[in-house]
Amino acid sequence: MTNDSRPKDELLPSYSCTVHKVGICHAKIEVDSLGAKPWRRPWRHIFMELRGTFLQIYEIKTFKPLYLPTFPADYQQTFKWIPLINLSLSQLEAVVADDYKKRSNVFRIIDSSLRLLIQVQTMAEMHSWMEKLSAGKLEIKVKVRYDSFLFSKVKIFL
Repeated sequence: MTNDSRPKDELLPSYSCTVHKVGICHAKIEVDSLGAKPWRRPWRHIFMELRGTFLQIYEIKTFKPLYLPTFPADYQQTFKWIPLINLSLSQLEAVVADDYKKRSNVFRIIDSSLRLLIQVQTMAEMHSWMEKLSAGKLEIKVKVRYDSFLFSKVKIFL
């Protein structure tokens, strides 16, 4: 079969990223990639960005450049974003950390390589993150089905 035999009115559905969320929160490594608890596990001030099927986590470092007497010190604080980790949502699981009692509004991100505790400001924000992480995981399944649909259409016309 050739490409000319395809109906002209047949349109394939378009695909675009529909899941996006950003936020500032705190994170603690519970279990590292070796499966052991790290010796030092402080809570870190982080910036999380969920874009489609990937979760990117950055550590926020504050530093003060040279002090200028014309501005108050608070205005001179700048932030530096240090990339920590990029996680694919394909093997990721987000669950409420009911067993963690030291802080409130904490959920757990479980990946094949590590486990993180994430603390956000409110319970509504915690549920919003968990919902978006679940939606991103569903988007992976939709994309796989869409790609296989495209491949089957291409295979027919080859």
